[in-house]
Amino acid sequence: MVDRYEAIRVQLDPLKVRLMETGLRSLVNTIDRGVFYLNWDSLVIDEYLEFCDRNLKRVETHIKEIHRCSDILERIGVLISRTQMFKEKDGGQLVSAKEYMDYAEAQRESDMEELASQISTMATSCLGKLEEVLFDTNTCRRAEMYPIYQRFELMILLKLLEMVLRNMWSFVNALGGRQPIFYIDVLLVNSDVVLYPVSADLYKWMMQTLRGCVESCRYFIRWKHGTCEPCPTIRSDGDELVSFNYVTELERCPELREPDAAFNQRVQHLNKNVMEFLKRLARFSVLWHQDK
Repeated sequence: MVDRYEAIRVQLDPLKVRLMETGLRSLVNTIDRGVFYLNWDSLVIDEYLEFCDRNLKRVETHIKEIHRCSDILERIGVLISRTQMFKEKDGGQLVSAKEYMDYAEAQRESDMEELASQISTMATSCLGKLEEVLFDTNTCRRAEMYPIYQRFELMILLKLLEMVLRNMWSFVNALGGRQPIFYIDVLLVNSDVVLYPVSADLYKWMMQTLRGCVESCRYFIRWKHGTCEPCPTIRSDGDELVSFNYVTELERCPELREPDAAFNQRVQHLNKNVMEFLKRLARFSVLWHQDK
C-alpha cells in the first residue's frame, strides 16, 4: 500500500494536483487515519485496508486517464504541426504560377477545415471522458477542468504557429531553389520581350498565398471561457458573420515577421535576376522585329 501511494506521489505535477485535488485530499485523509489513529490490534484493520485499496485504485485510475488524455492531446499537436500547407498536384508536372497558387490555396482550405473538425471532435471527446472519470459528469464546462482547457488552447495556438512558420519558411526557401515549383512565361509582344504574369501580379499572388497560411487557421474555433465548447458565430453591426478563432493571436506573433522579411528579400533577388535575363534577350531583338 505504501509503495502504491509513493508511486502515485512521484507521478504528480501541478496540473494533476489541481485536477485531482478532492481525490488526493481524500486519499491523504484515509492514509492519515491509519498512521495516527489505528494500530495493528485494531478490529477495523481489514476494513481500513480495503478502504485504502479502493481509494488508491480510484486515484490510480484518475492518473491513468489523465495520461491517456495527455497522449491524445499530444497527438493532436503533432497532427497540426506536421500539416502540409503547400501541396502540389500529383504526377510531378510543373504548372504555371497561377495554377500552383490556386491549387495550394484550395487544398489548404479543404485540409484545414477537415483538420479543425477532426481535432475538435477528438479534443471534446477526450476531455469529456476525462471529466466523466474524475467527476462523474460530462458537461464540457466543469470548473475544476479549467486548467486543462486553458492548457489545450495554448497548445493549439503554439502548434498552429509552429505549423505556419514551418510552411512559410518552406515556401520561401523553395523560391529560387534548384527544384522549380512553378513556371512563368516569357512572351514576345510587339517585338518586346515581356514577363507573364508581370512581376507585380506574381508578387501579389505569392504574398496572398503566403499570408493565407495564417488566414486558413480561422477554422480552429476558440472555446468559451472555462469550457471546451466552441464559441458561437455572431453577427457584427454590418451583418457580417464573425467567428472567434486563433487568427488574431497568430497575426500578433513577432515570429512571423522574419519569414515575411525573408520572402520580400528573396522576391527582390529573383526579380533582379529575371530582369537581367530579359535584358540579355533584348540584345537579340533584331532577330524578331516585324520587318525581318
